[in-house]
Amino acid sequence: MFEQILIVAANEIRVLMREKTFLLLLSVFLAMTLFSVLIGWSTKTTVLGIYNASLILLKQSGVTHLPSNPFIMIPALALFRNMIIYVFLIGALTSVVIGHSSFIRERKSRVVQLLFTKPISKTCFIAGKIVGILAALLLIIFAVFFISLLSSFFIPGQLLTQQEIIRLSLFYLLSLIYMLIFAMIGLLFAIVLPTESLALLAPIIIWVAVTFIFPELTTGQNPVALLNPTNITQTAPQGAFFTLMHSVLTPFSIEQHYTGLAQPLLETQKQFTSLSIAEIIAQNSGLGISLFVYLILAIALSLYTFYHYAVTRDKMYE
Repeated sequence: MFEQILIVAANEIRVLMREKTFLLLLSVFLAMTLFSVLIGWSTKTTVLGIYNASLILLKQSGVTHLPSNPFIMIPALALFRNMIIYVFLIGALTSVVIGHSSFIRERKSRVVQLLFTKPISKTCFIAGKIVGILAALLLIIFAVFFISLLSSFFIPGQLLTQQEIIRLSLFYLLSLIYMLIFAMIGLLFAIVLPTESLALLAPIIIWVAVTFIFPELTTGQNPVALLNPTNITQTAPQGAFFTLMHSVLTPFSIEQHYTGLAQPLLETQKQFTSLSIAEIIAQNSGLGISLFVYLILAIALSLYTFYHYAVTRDKMYE
């Protein structure tokens, strides 16, 4: 049984690596990670150059009270704050594609109708699919983490400490959970809906709602503020409408749960820099638990629909 699961998982990864849409999204995700680091390096180099030139000018002018280095109080992990928005935009969308394609290809090719005539159980098949999806996401997260960690060695003054590496690792573990939720949503609709286009459109609509619509309705933020990682903190809702939307929709806003825990891990703001990892986990345990609940729910729904999936009555219209 375990061997069959590994065979299905290995085949899932092998086929996925040949899909152009997945490779394109993966390339964009990795490129944005690299560009984020390059932008941070360029910004720091430019500001430090201006600061050093200003010091020379001030000293020549006889000024005794010189300004401090603007980067002294900025934590090293703040360099990676843009990764939050890249994960819940590009990362989640890539996950939807992974989950969607993992089952839709068997339905399109009619392979699924012949599959269970072979000595393989439904349990082994779906378990192999989920393991394959998880392995693909792990490879993506590891590649992004490696780029982030390696880049810290090339930016002056940004060498990460052991505590900061742990924080960065926890951030990417959190990102893996967030992305896996959307992968399971993609798998769920690939099993349920009768056409390939609808099976892809439905999870994308959920992604748009979770990423853009829910945060705007619950906090009153405009889209520009939402897409700015320095202004992503939740604001107090104004008026009866936003108060009602806040109480009703916030539990379903997975993006807010993710960013609420990701921000203190990456020390994106001053009030987060004095918190230890244990304090961050303790203060945001509810957000982490809610993400786990959504992940378990998404997996459970995928398993339920798959076990009730009737191969003989399946009609794939396109």
